[in-house]
Amino acid sequence: MTGFRRIVAIQRELFGILEESFLRITGCKPTEFATFDTFDEVIRQGAQKLAKRAPEAFVYAHTALSAFYSTRGTELYDELKKMGGLSFVLGGSSRFLGSQFASVRKMVLYADTILIPDPILPWVEDPRPEERFRDVLFLQSVFALLHLKPLIDTDLPCLPRTGSK
Repeated sequence: MTGFRRIVAIQRELFGILEESFLRITGCKPTEFATFDTFDEVIRQGAQKLAKRAPEAFVYAHTALSAFYSTRGTELYDELKKMGGLSFVLGGSSRFLGSQFASVRKMVLYADTILIPDPILPWVEDPRPEERFRDVLFLQSVFALLHLKPLIDTDLPCLPRTGSK
């Protein structure tokens, strides 16, 4: 399997876990759940319903993500280091929310690769008891990342390139 195909496979595996986690927690897909602007409101209004689903769903999310990171954690990074082309690294925040999504959406037309610091791994690595509403913050990161899933699911023959051969 080529480096590009390996990257795609790893990303699809991660996004599959994230989507399944989101479905188990909320009962629906992110686009059916809320918009970036209404996420907080929907969480508050549905708190009781989410609280019933959450314990089992968060156990699944933590278990599946821990297994993913322990087996595939460095493989994606190692493959990305080998990639050529114009790469952008999104930085400046440990969270991935609406404004970061908007930045990626604008850059995707110009870049071969956009590297997004993983906003999920910190929640899996460390319980972070000092964080208030940590489950909501985790869910919000998953919600935002899943808006990128259509890009991950697109079957491109290779990374987009500009210029002549």
